[in-house]
Amino acid sequence: YSSFVRWGGGFGLLEFKNARWSWFANVSGAMVSYKAEEYFFNPTPEIPVVDWVNLSSMTLKTGASIKINESNGLFINAGYLSRPQRFSNVIAFRVQSLDLIQGYEENEKIRAVELGYNFKSPMFSLNANGYLTYWGNKPPDFLPSVPIDPEDPESDLVRININGVDALHKGIELDFAFKPIRQLTIEGIASVGDWRWVTSGIVTLPNNDTYEFYPKGLKVGDAAQTQIGGLLKITPMKGLYFNLRATYFARNFADFDPTELNDPDEVYQSWIMPSYALFNFHSGYSFNVGKIRWSVRANVINVLDSTYVTDATNNGTTVAEIDNRNNADSATVFYGQGRRWNVSLGMRF
Repeated sequence: YSSFVRWGGGFGLLEFKNARWSWFANVSGAMVSYKAEEYFFNPTPEIPVVDWVNLSSMTLKTGASIKINESNGLFINAGYLSRPQRFSNVIAFRVQSLDLIQGYEENEKIRAVELGYNFKSPMFSLNANGYLTYWGNKPPDFLPSVPIDPEDPESDLVRININGVDALHKGIELDFAFKPIRQLTIEGIASVGDWRWVTSGIVTLPNNDTYEFYPKGLKVGDAAQTQIGGLLKITPMKGLYFNLRATYFARNFADFDPTELNDPDEVYQSWIMPSYALFNFHSGYSFNVGKIRWSVRANVINVLDSTYVTDATNNGTTVAEIDNRNNADSATVFYGQGRRWNVSLGMRF
């Protein structure tokens, strides 16, 4: 098989700024085209082709900030994005054939707004913001299949897009930096989100069949919805630094396909992976020898050699002969790597 993608677009940007206010507005448009060819199964010179499929997109964004005084400021941003389906949701590579996937014409539609506050002084700086993002027609990672003929369950299956599966992402984020002396910097970050699927229902497919899905109210999987971290950086002399970074991950739900929840009486939240913390250490020293700048770096990743799960799929397909139980026994997982280290020597001239 060969896949082809071409893309073109344009944008316009308008900005205004003075000593206290700043404002911007942006509009953009783009066209993406997909094409595919299959060579393997067809012995004739005629190559099966899905010719160029053209899909359009657009973006509208605006934002403003105000400087209250020398240390304090506020900002607000809002945007709308209409994004075409990705290649894998448009063209299906099937045995001895290529097919357009039903329902590919419907774009993702994302609406977002954020409101924030910032503070800055010689010793301390802080940024805090809250966000609300409505992600309409969010595509699942794995598309379901239905019979080509709704009246004949034994007919060939065809992959489809289930349009109308929406998610709401909301949360707060904070980061700060504190530098009490020149040689010491303390940084911190925090992100707490509430990401949920917000639609359920029955949709009519292009083949006039109906499809039911009931993920409403469940948490979106495959992303830690709580992250808290900190950094301690020491620079005892020019060119020498030591960094210790710690990050805590929690409320990380196993990934699942919301379109597979077809029975309203069999809807359960996916398995939540164990929380974990990672510590990473970084150090380096840079110096000159003649006209050459040398740098030595040493890093230790996962200093405490923690055992943790980075990703999981709920009721994973590689788990043989096990009922869907939405727990650790029925999930397939990826473990994180243990302690590892590296040392490097660089030169610049």
